[in-house]
Amino acid sequence: MAESGRLRAAIIGAGLMGRWHAVAVRYAGHRVTAIVDSRPEQAHSLARSIGARAAALDDALDACDVVHVCVPVDAHEAVTRRAFAAKKSVICEKPLALTAEATTSLFEAARDAGVLLTPVHQFLFQQGVRRVWHGLAELGTVLHVETISCTAGADGRTDAGRDAVALDILPHPLSFIEHFWPGSLASQSWNVAHQGAGELRLAGSKGAFSTNIVVSCQGRPTRNAIHIIGSAGTATLDLYHGYAIVEHGRPTRMGKLVQPFAEGLHVLGAASLNLVRRAISRETAYPGLRRLIERTYAAVRDRTDGPLSATETIAVATVGDLVRAQMEARHS
Repeated sequence: MAESGRLRAAIIGAGLMGRWHAVAVRYAGHRVTAIVDSRPEQAHSLARSIGARAAALDDALDACDVVHVCVPVDAHEAVTRRAFAAKKSVICEKPLALTAEATTSLFEAARDAGVLLTPVHQFLFQQGVRRVWHGLAELGTVLHVETISCTAGADGRTDAGRDAVALDILPHPLSFIEHFWPGSLASQSWNVAHQGAGELRLAGSKGAFSTNIVVSCQGRPTRNAIHIIGSAGTATLDLYHGYAIVEHGRPTRMGKLVQPFAEGLHVLGAASLNLVRRAISRETAYPGLRRLIERTYAAVRDRTDGPLSATETIAVATVGDLVRAQMEARHS
């Protein structure tokens, strides 16, 4: 471990997410020592920009405390196991692995190696999400949760590519639901609809609690939002930008008349303050990633539990298995 609790990071994968991980590590007060990529020019370019060095995987593992796995998902498991063999903790882009069984196995391997494994469910660490988390009781009994993810990230891709993008997005809403209401993913009865390439719809319910998840590669405008409807109020979270608004109050005739204006003012105020905060902190993209990395590094340094549990991550992967099975059945 480096001096004064300043940890060393190795970034495996020098693409877009690798670059954002490297930036987040530096803002968290730690140091990137090595960049690994199968494309030497990419590795050298990122390494030069952050004062690190391009390296082979084994050399990078020798010179770090935490490994960031930012390679394509089909390589996650192999790279993560290499890091565990070297007794290094891992922050891995989601999904951790292609199946719930493989995800479970990775957490068992992390436990056996005495290291941490953290999936990049960064939305959970946004300021708006944490605000709602701490004030959840103010919403009363939560009746319904709806998530909407419309992305342009699949534009120009094949049908298989669009499905892959949808599956890559799905862990985010699932992780939110499981983190806020532990055990809810397993306890709900799920209906899954695959309505075309890149189009997923999930509906779950248990008693008075219900969930709708929409992932769309065609829906416009692009958005990433969560609505939590409670008996005493509703919270709306904008995950692209990292802010939330909460509305309370008993229904009145005047309240209905002014509601659109009040909501607009709430959105304007929250979005403006959030923009200022992000500009000051230079958190221009992927809000929540920096905080997730800070929490993980603190846990590695202090030898405490990581910010996300194996139980909730495996629950997310289990629903992912269900969705993939439904998609495969549709094509068979």
